[in-house]
Amino acid sequence: LDYNDSDVQQCLKLKIPVCGNEKETDRIRTIFPIPGLPSPLGLLVIEGMVDETCKNFLDPLLRIYSSHAFILNRNEHDSLTGLFNRQVMENKLNQIYQCQLTGNRRNDQKDQRWCIALLDIDFFKQINDQFGHLYGDEVLIMFSRMLQSSFRDDDLLFRYGGEEFLIALKNVDLDKAKLTLNRFRQYVEMTEFAQVKKVTVSIGYTVLDTAQPLSSIIEQADRALYYSKYQGRNRISCYEDLLEKGLVEACQLNNNIEIFPQQQKKIS
Repeated sequence: LDYNDSDVQQCLKLKIPVCGNEKETDRIRTIFPIPGLPSPLGLLVIEGMVDETCKNFLDPLLRIYSSHAFILNRNEHDSLTGLFNRQVMENKLNQIYQCQLTGNRRNDQKDQRWCIALLDIDFFKQINDQFGHLYGDEVLIMFSRMLQSSFRDDDLLFRYGGEEFLIALKNVDLDKAKLTLNRFRQYVEMTEFAQVKKVTVSIGYTVLDTAQPLSSIIEQADRALYYSKYQGRNRISCYEDLLEKGLVEACQLNNNIEIFPQQQKKIS
């Protein structure tokens, strides 16, 4: 469906069914808007002209669909930021995992590469303490909008908890992930937030390797994030790079990970 088509644009603008000819085939079609606020959730296209009886039949069905879609959206998204919530995160990441492990191929999903990144807004507690929780919430909302405008539709964005966020980057290697995440870090650093002014973010990332449990992958991203904070915040760290440089030791026997054991330091 071509969203630049004049009939489609009229349907979206007026929020009423529009009947017209498809440009490529010249076939008659009727386009129905699926009710939503502030704009339609989507469009239903039926070939041919639709009489009043059919319209009267479809209208309540589309409203029922819209109501269900609203409820599902509310249950899946964090109420403050609008990003996917923690429960949806676990489901979607497990779906990626299972797709790659079982070899179920749909649009070559088995061959897709993913990187996982954890992002934490620096000194967020100080923001709440100094400016109040209202401005703290404003920072979270603005930060989330920056995430949505900076990453692709295929990437998955989640509010992991508090001031921490998780991103699943689709079809990228570590080098591409580094460029993308560092560009976002710089974007945050250069942006002026209302009242708070300067905000920075620390990031840790790793490859989603299905040879390891999903919990271990998130733990690796978390360790890289911890290292970014240890090194002064407002930076990104790759778990694989830290491991190669001996700054992180993976202890396979007890399924634990120890970070820079020679230089422990408390991070608040």
